[in-house]
Amino acid sequence: MFSLKITEVNAVSLVKYFIPSHWGRLLVRIKTDEGYVGYGESGEDSRWGVGVTLIDNWAKQVVGSDPMETKKILRRIWYSMKHFGRDGITMGTLSAVDFALLDVKGKIMDVPTCDLIGGKFRDRIRVYCDTSHAEPLEDPESHVRVVRDALKRGFDSVKFDLDTGFRGREMLGWEPYNQHLRNDELKWMVKVTDAIRNAVGDDIELMVDLHGVYNTTSAIKIAKALEPFNLTWLEEPVPAENVDAMREVKRSTFTPICAGENLHSAWRFRRLLEKQAVSIIEPDLNKCGGILEGQNIAHMADLQYIPVAPHNTSTPVGTLAACHFCASIPNFVSLEWHGLREAAEWSRLVKWDGSIIKDGYIMIPDKPGLGFELNEEACLEANPEAEVLFT
Repeated sequence: MFSLKITEVNAVSLVKYFIPSHWGRLLVRIKTDEGYVGYGESGEDSRWGVGVTLIDNWAKQVVGSDPMETKKILRRIWYSMKHFGRDGITMGTLSAVDFALLDVKGKIMDVPTCDLIGGKFRDRIRVYCDTSHAEPLEDPESHVRVVRDALKRGFDSVKFDLDTGFRGREMLGWEPYNQHLRNDELKWMVKVTDAIRNAVGDDIELMVDLHGVYNTTSAIKIAKALEPFNLTWLEEPVPAENVDAMREVKRSTFTPICAGENLHSAWRFRRLLEKQAVSIIEPDLNKCGGILEGQNIAHMADLQYIPVAPHNTSTPVGTLAACHFCASIPNFVSLEWHGLREAAEWSRLVKWDGSIIKDGYIMIPDKPGLGFELNEEACLEANPEAEVLFT
């Protein structure tokens, strides 16, 4: 039916993704001999030069391949990764290739990517807003203001941070290294959460992120102290590497426990799921191997009756790829959207009709592939050190 060949696989590491303080991103572009183009994005770990080097290496294996043979191409790269390790930068970079392959294949077949991977369970994707830290940290009202701002923008589900990071813990007089929770720190956490819950009411879904910085005993104290506030989930209360510790926290409380943003590939999720160590999983599609690997993870979770709420700190490229994944699985709950500052800049990165996010939802595009075109001129403006975007 098709006799196309991949002719180019290129990558660029975005210096600043429009906002100078924001992490850069690795973008990947795949071209075919008939002019079809697909785009992908990796997780933040691949933004340094290693991701570009990997793509340059993998291009030697991919160029000349049939773009319709998506899984075959990805498996070939997977085998080549055995000496580098299948984690972090390598899996994030593979995710970008997965996105770009499915984007270009959808354009060749003139169908949305979600139709290539089994079709849609839903036409729109519910998005929750991650408000991150508020300033000043010690004032609960500053956190309330940030959450209220998210609600004004149409979101009905909000996540906020209760770990303050190294800088915050030092500023507030707490030891940043030992993973121990002090009594005054717990009191501050309860005060902030109580203020937010009282301000927004019982119907708004609230999630709390701890970024895996506490030991097991401290995490249990936090989970139990926050039970009265009916959280949708408590995210990564302990480091995700210790599955038994995570399960101990989960068994100690009826507050749902969520984890998985830094686990790479279905293999890394298997033990977490089989041991029922979490209530909800949050694979990051830009880190775990992409849409197809994400489906493997979601299927394993479904067998354990565990829902999926993907972690997402991406540009619109990775976010729209994640939306096709979210549409394709039955056990999807909500997708993260990271921060409020980026809203005005998103539409510059991709060519898109209307607002990407509206009233807390993203509509699945009905255009071929991932449903957008990258604004390469705008990306180049964000990278003044580069003369061309993809080389």
